[in-house]
Amino acid sequence: MSLFTKRIKHKGNNYLVAIHPIMIALVFSVLFIGCRDGKSTLSYKAIDKKDTAVLSLNIHDKYFFGDCKISYGGSVINSGKIKGDVKGDTLIGSFRYKLPSSAYYNTVPIALLKKGNSLIMGNGVISSYMNFPIYMKEVPIDYNNPKFIFTPVDHL
Repeated sequence: MSLFTKRIKHKGNNYLVAIHPIMIALVFSVLFIGCRDGKSTLSYKAIDKKDTAVLSLNIHDKYFFGDCKISYGGSVINSGKIKGDVKGDTLIGSFRYKLPSSAYYNTVPIALLKKGNSLIMGNGVISSYMNFPIYMKEVPIDYNNPKFIFTPVDHL
């Protein structure tokens, strides 16, 4: 019996089932290609004095998600997940992270403006809607004085 054959006993009868290697490769390739949507993960990095931030994003037509890590002065690291909606050239969502010394998660709004290949992190007035932090719609998000300007990198 080879790697691609198996003896099966059913209702007292023995059957030898053979699976062709090409058939196995075809099934796996269809599953692999069918489960992908053509989008890949994009990596970004930003440095502001002693602070560094990295993003790993999957950006789709109407939504985005990924990982974010911000290091303040090399010691405090906010590491967590980001997700949200794509509205034109703007990504608006939330950053949920856990400080290493805390048992609780913190969630803050995040706004990124696409400008060429870069992403500019905006600043806004934070409010709360149903106990969920959001940027106030009445006050525009400021992209003129960003803390971070993310540029694409090959790998993180």
